[in-house]
Amino acid sequence: MPSFIDEVWTHFQCRDLYQVLSIPKSSTKAEIKKAYYRLSITTHPDKVDQADRSEATKKFQTLGKIYGILSDDNLRSNYDETGSIDDDSDLMTEDRDWSEYWRLLFPKISTKDIEKFEQRYIGSKEEKDDLIRIYETSKGDMEVILAEMLCSTPEFEQRYREIIDKLIENKELKVYKKYYKSEEPKKKKARLAKAAKEAKEAEKMLDEMKRRQKAEDQPQKSSSSSSGSKSGSSSKENKTTTSTTNDDDDDDGNSSLASMILKKREKNRANFDNLMDNLEKKYATKGNERVKKSKKK
Repeated sequence: MPSFIDEVWTHFQCRDLYQVLSIPKSSTKAEIKKAYYRLSITTHPDKVDQADRSEATKKFQTLGKIYGILSDDNLRSNYDETGSIDDDSDLMTEDRDWSEYWRLLFPKISTKDIEKFEQRYIGSKEEKDDLIRIYETSKGDMEVILAEMLCSTPEFEQRYREIIDKLIENKELKVYKKYYKSEEPKKKKARLAKAAKEAKEAEKMLDEMKRRQKAEDQPQKSSSSSSGSKSGSSSKENKTTTSTTNDDDDDDGNSSLASMILKKREKNRANFDNLMDNLEKKYATKGNERVKKSKKK
Protein backbone atom coordinates (compact mmCIF):
# COMPACT_ATOMS: atom_id res chain seq x y z
CA MET A 1 0.00 0.00 0.00
CA PRO A 2 1.45 3.42 -0.98
CA SER A 3 2.60 5.64 1.89
CA PHE A 4 1.16 9.10 2.48
CA ILE A 5 4.32 10.67 1.05
CA ASP A 6 3.73 8.62 -2.12
CA GLU A 7 0.19 9.99 -2.16
CA VAL A 8 1.57 13.53 -1.90
CA TRP A 9 3.89 12.84 -4.84
CA THR A 10 1.00 11.50 -6.94
CA HIS A 11 -1.04 14.68 -6.55
CA PHE A 12 1.62 17.40 -6.20
CA GLN A 13 4.79 15.92 -7.80
CA CYS A 14 6.91 16.56 -4.72
CA ARG A 15 7.52 14.87 -1.37
CA ASP A 16 8.03 17.92 0.83
CA LEU A 17 4.87 19.08 2.64
CA TYR A 18 6.16 22.63 2.95
CA GLN A 19 6.95 22.73 -0.75
CA VAL A 20 3.37 21.73 -1.57
CA LEU A 21 2.15 24.81 0.30
CA SER A 22 5.01 26.94 -1.08
CA ILE A 23 6.16 28.01 2.38
CA PRO A 24 9.45 27.75 4.32
CA LYS A 25 9.92 25.25 7.13
CA SER A 26 10.00 28.12 9.64
CA SER A 27 6.41 29.20 8.85
CA THR A 28 4.04 30.03 11.70
CA LYS A 29 0.66 28.35 12.14
CA ALA A 30 -1.04 31.44 10.73
CA GLU A 31 1.18 31.34 7.64
CA ILE A 32 0.51 27.63 7.20
CA LYS A 33 -3.24 28.19 7.41
CA LYS A 34 -3.05 31.05 4.92
CA ALA A 35 -1.03 28.93 2.50
CA TYR A 36 -3.49 26.05 2.89
CA TYR A 37 -6.37 28.40 2.16
CA ARG A 38 -4.70 29.85 -0.93
CA LEU A 39 -4.09 26.42 -2.41
CA SER A 40 -7.36 24.84 -1.28
CA ILE A 41 -9.57 27.37 -3.04
CA THR A 42 -7.96 26.43 -6.35
CA THR A 43 -8.00 22.65 -5.76
CA HIS A 44 -11.49 22.37 -4.28
CA PRO A 45 -13.58 19.64 -6.02
CA ASP A 46 -16.21 22.26 -6.88
CA LYS A 47 -13.65 23.87 -9.19
CA VAL A 48 -13.70 20.99 -11.68
CA ASP A 49 -16.31 19.32 -13.86
CA GLN A 50 -18.04 16.09 -12.87
CA ALA A 51 -15.68 13.87 -14.88
CA ASP A 52 -12.67 15.04 -12.85
CA ARG A 53 -14.48 15.29 -9.49
CA SER A 54 -13.23 11.97 -8.10
CA GLU A 55 -9.55 12.71 -8.73
CA ALA A 56 -9.93 16.29 -7.49
CA THR A 57 -11.53 15.01 -4.28
CA LYS A 58 -8.55 12.73 -3.59
CA LYS A 59 -6.16 15.62 -4.16
CA PHE A 60 -8.22 17.85 -1.87
CA GLN A 61 -8.21 15.17 0.83
CA THR A 62 -4.43 14.83 0.57
CA LEU A 63 -4.06 18.59 0.90
CA GLY A 64 -6.29 18.51 3.99
CA LYS A 65 -4.05 15.89 5.59
CA ILE A 66 -0.97 17.98 4.81
CA TYR A 67 -2.54 20.88 6.66
CA GLY A 68 -3.61 18.54 9.47
CA ILE A 69 0.01 17.43 9.94
CA LEU A 70 1.61 20.86 9.78
CA SER A 71 -1.01 22.47 12.05
CA ASP A 72 -0.52 19.83 14.77
CA ASP A 73 2.50 20.51 17.00
CA ASN A 74 3.35 16.85 17.65
CA LEU A 75 2.85 15.63 14.08
CA ARG A 76 4.75 18.58 12.65
CA SER A 77 7.64 18.14 15.07
CA ASN A 78 7.92 14.46 14.17
CA TYR A 79 7.81 15.26 10.44
CA ASP A 80 10.44 18.00 10.80
CA GLU A 81 12.77 15.63 12.64
CA THR A 82 12.31 12.48 10.55
CA GLY A 83 10.95 13.69 7.22
CA SER A 84 8.39 10.90 7.36
CA ILE A 85 4.73 10.45 8.32
CA ASP A 86 3.21 7.81 10.60
CA ASP A 87 0.72 6.19 8.23
CA ASP A 88 -0.99 4.51 11.21
CA SER A 89 -1.72 7.77 13.04
CA ASP A 90 -5.33 8.80 13.70
CA LEU A 91 -5.10 11.58 11.11
CA MET A 92 -4.11 9.11 8.40
CA THR A 93 -6.61 6.37 9.29
CA GLU A 94 -9.74 8.25 10.37
CA ASP A 95 -12.54 8.69 7.86
CA ARG A 96 -12.81 12.47 7.96
CA ASP A 97 -15.01 14.59 5.70
CA TRP A 98 -12.35 17.01 4.47
CA SER A 99 -14.86 19.26 2.70
CA GLU A 100 -16.74 19.70 5.97
CA TYR A 101 -13.43 20.25 7.78
CA TRP A 102 -12.59 22.96 5.25
CA ARG A 103 -15.96 24.67 5.78
CA LEU A 104 -15.36 24.68 9.54
CA LEU A 105 -11.94 26.29 9.05
CA PHE A 106 -13.19 28.84 6.54
CA PRO A 107 -16.94 29.22 7.23
CA LYS A 108 -17.34 32.39 5.16
CA ILE A 109 -15.72 31.03 2.03
CA SER A 110 -17.92 31.08 -1.07
CA THR A 111 -17.44 30.97 -4.81
CA LYS A 112 -17.66 34.77 -4.76
CA ASP A 113 -14.69 34.81 -2.39
CA ILE A 114 -12.80 32.66 -4.87
CA GLU A 115 -13.64 35.10 -7.66
CA LYS A 116 -12.53 38.05 -5.51
CA PHE A 117 -9.27 36.29 -4.71
CA GLU A 118 -8.62 35.73 -8.41
CA GLN A 119 -9.33 39.37 -9.21
CA ARG A 120 -6.91 40.51 -6.49
CA TYR A 121 -4.25 37.91 -7.25
CA ILE A 122 -4.00 38.09 -11.03
CA GLY A 123 -1.47 40.76 -12.01
CA SER A 124 -0.29 41.29 -8.42
CA LYS A 125 3.23 41.18 -6.98
CA GLU A 126 2.19 37.99 -5.19
CA GLU A 127 1.43 36.33 -8.53
CA LYS A 128 4.75 37.54 -9.98
CA ASP A 129 6.67 36.16 -6.98
CA ASP A 130 4.92 32.81 -7.39
CA LEU A 131 5.74 32.79 -11.10
CA ILE A 132 9.44 33.41 -10.39
CA ARG A 133 9.53 30.68 -7.74
CA ILE A 134 7.80 28.07 -9.91
CA TYR A 135 9.92 29.02 -12.94
CA GLU A 136 13.05 28.39 -10.87
CA THR A 137 11.88 25.13 -9.27
CA SER A 138 10.58 23.73 -12.58
CA LYS A 139 13.61 25.04 -14.51
CA GLY A 140 11.32 26.89 -16.90
CA ASP A 141 8.92 24.04 -17.73
CA MET A 142 5.75 25.80 -18.91
CA GLU A 143 3.67 22.65 -18.37
CA VAL A 144 4.54 22.78 -14.67
CA ILE A 145 4.14 26.55 -14.47
CA LEU A 146 0.61 26.44 -15.88
CA ALA A 147 -0.27 23.51 -13.61
CA GLU A 148 1.05 25.05 -10.38
CA MET A 149 0.30 28.76 -10.76
CA LEU A 150 -2.78 29.77 -8.80
CA CYS A 151 -5.82 30.77 -10.87
CA SER A 152 -3.96 29.79 -14.03
CA THR A 153 -5.53 28.94 -17.38
CA PRO A 154 -3.71 28.14 -20.65
CA GLU A 155 -4.56 31.59 -21.99
CA PHE A 156 -2.21 33.07 -19.36
CA GLU A 157 0.85 31.49 -21.00
CA GLN A 158 1.65 34.49 -23.19
CA ARG A 159 1.40 36.87 -20.23
CA TYR A 160 3.63 34.61 -18.14
CA ARG A 161 6.19 34.47 -20.95
CA GLU A 162 6.24 38.25 -21.27
CA ILE A 163 6.99 38.59 -17.54
CA ILE A 164 9.65 35.87 -17.62
CA ASP A 165 11.29 37.19 -20.82
CA LYS A 166 11.63 40.64 -19.28
CA LEU A 167 13.19 39.18 -16.12
CA ILE A 168 15.63 37.14 -18.22
CA GLU A 169 16.50 40.22 -20.26
CA ASN A 170 17.22 42.11 -17.02
CA LYS A 171 19.34 39.16 -15.84
CA GLU A 172 17.01 38.57 -12.89
CA LEU A 173 16.29 34.98 -13.97
CA LYS A 174 18.41 32.18 -15.33
CA VAL A 175 17.81 30.79 -18.79
CA TYR A 176 16.67 27.16 -18.91
CA LYS A 177 16.41 24.90 -21.96
CA LYS A 178 13.02 23.61 -20.78
CA TYR A 179 11.59 27.11 -21.01
CA TYR A 180 12.26 27.39 -24.73
CA LYS A 181 11.56 23.73 -25.39
CA SER A 182 8.04 24.09 -23.97
CA GLU A 183 7.47 26.82 -26.58
CA GLU A 184 7.69 24.27 -29.39
CA PRO A 185 4.56 24.40 -31.60
CA LYS A 186 3.62 20.78 -30.92
CA LYS A 187 3.54 21.28 -27.14
CA LYS A 188 1.85 24.64 -27.42
CA LYS A 189 -0.75 23.18 -29.75
CA ALA A 190 -1.52 20.41 -27.23
CA ARG A 191 -2.04 22.94 -24.44
CA LEU A 192 -4.33 25.07 -26.58
CA ALA A 193 -6.33 22.05 -27.71
CA LYS A 194 -6.81 21.04 -24.09
CA ALA A 195 -8.07 24.53 -23.25
CA ALA A 196 -10.58 24.43 -26.12
CA LYS A 197 -11.83 21.02 -24.98
CA GLU A 198 -12.28 22.26 -21.42
CA ALA A 199 -14.30 25.22 -22.69
CA LYS A 200 -16.76 22.88 -24.39
CA GLU A 201 -17.00 20.69 -21.28
CA ALA A 202 -17.67 23.72 -19.08
CA GLU A 203 -20.38 24.90 -21.47
CA LYS A 204 -22.11 21.50 -21.35
CA MET A 205 -21.91 21.48 -17.55
CA LEU A 206 -23.47 24.93 -17.29
CA ASP A 207 -26.26 24.05 -19.75
CA GLU A 208 -27.07 20.96 -17.70
CA MET A 209 -27.22 23.02 -14.51
CA LYS A 210 -29.56 25.54 -16.15
CA ARG A 211 -31.87 22.76 -17.39
CA ARG A 212 -31.94 21.17 -13.95
CA GLN A 213 -32.65 24.49 -12.23
CA LYS A 214 -35.44 25.26 -14.71
CA ALA A 215 -37.04 21.87 -14.05
CA GLU A 216 -36.88 22.48 -10.29
CA ASP A 217 -38.40 25.97 -10.60
CA GLN A 218 -41.34 24.85 -12.78
CA PRO A 219 -43.42 23.18 -10.01
CA GLN A 220 -42.93 26.26 -7.79
CA LYS A 221 -44.37 28.54 -10.49
CA SER A 222 -47.43 26.30 -10.95
CA SER A 223 -48.02 26.20 -7.21
CA SER A 224 -47.65 29.96 -6.92
CA SER A 225 -50.16 30.72 -9.72
CA SER A 226 -52.88 28.53 -8.16
CA SER A 227 -52.64 30.19 -4.71
CA GLY A 228 -54.77 33.09 -3.41
CA SER A 229 -53.52 36.64 -2.87
CA LYS A 230 -52.65 36.04 0.77
CA SER A 231 -51.01 32.79 -0.11
CA GLY A 232 -49.26 34.55 -2.98
CA SER A 233 -47.85 37.13 -0.60
CA SER A 234 -46.61 34.38 1.68
CA SER A 235 -45.17 32.62 -1.32
CA LYS A 236 -43.22 35.73 -2.28
CA GLU A 237 -41.81 35.96 1.22
CA ASN A 238 -40.82 32.32 1.12
CA LYS A 239 -39.29 32.76 -2.31
CA THR A 240 -37.18 35.65 -1.03
CA THR A 241 -36.01 33.60 1.92
CA THR A 242 -35.31 30.60 -0.29
CA SER A 243 -33.38 32.73 -2.74
CA THR A 244 -31.19 34.10 0.03
CA THR A 245 -30.56 30.64 1.40
CA ASN A 246 -29.81 29.13 -1.97
CA ASP A 247 -26.90 31.52 -2.47
CA ASP A 248 -24.92 29.17 -0.26
CA ASP A 249 -26.25 25.94 -1.75
CA ASP A 250 -23.94 23.69 -3.72
CA ASP A 251 -25.99 23.95 -6.93
CA ASP A 252 -25.96 27.75 -6.98
CA GLY A 253 -22.32 27.77 -5.97
CA ASN A 254 -21.43 25.33 -8.71
CA SER A 255 -23.48 27.29 -11.23
CA SER A 256 -21.71 30.52 -10.31
CA LEU A 257 -18.37 28.78 -10.46
CA ALA A 258 -19.25 27.13 -13.76
CA SER A 259 -20.08 30.55 -15.18
CA MET A 260 -16.70 31.85 -14.08
CA ILE A 261 -14.87 28.87 -15.54
CA LEU A 262 -16.92 29.10 -18.71
CA LYS A 263 -16.03 32.75 -19.25
CA LYS A 264 -12.34 31.97 -18.97
CA ARG A 265 -12.48 28.89 -21.14
CA GLU A 266 -14.65 30.59 -23.74
CA LYS A 267 -11.80 33.08 -24.08
CA ASN A 268 -9.47 30.15 -24.60
CA ARG A 269 -11.71 28.76 -27.31
CA ALA A 270 -12.24 32.16 -28.93
CA ASN A 271 -8.49 32.70 -29.11
CA PHE A 272 -7.72 29.13 -30.11
CA ASP A 273 -8.07 29.51 -33.88
CA ASN A 274 -6.19 32.82 -33.97
CA LEU A 275 -3.35 31.42 -31.89
CA MET A 276 -3.15 28.33 -34.06
CA ASP A 277 -3.07 30.47 -37.20
CA ASN A 278 -0.22 32.52 -35.76
CA LEU A 279 1.68 29.38 -34.85
CA GLU A 280 1.24 27.95 -38.33
CA LYS A 281 2.41 31.19 -39.95
CA LYS A 282 5.37 31.41 -37.61
CA TYR A 283 6.62 27.89 -38.15
CA ALA A 284 5.33 27.01 -41.64
CA THR A 285 8.33 28.57 -43.41
CA LYS A 286 10.82 26.73 -41.22
CA GLY A 287 8.96 23.49 -41.76
CA ASN A 288 8.92 23.90 -45.53
CA GLU A 289 12.65 24.67 -45.54
CA ARG A 290 13.36 21.43 -43.68
CA VAL A 291 11.26 19.47 -46.17
CA LYS A 292 13.11 21.03 -49.12
CA LYS A 293 16.51 20.27 -47.61
CA SER A 294 15.43 16.70 -46.94
CA LYS A 295 14.33 16.23 -50.56
CA LYS A 296 17.66 17.58 -51.85
CA LYS A 297 19.50 14.97 -49.83
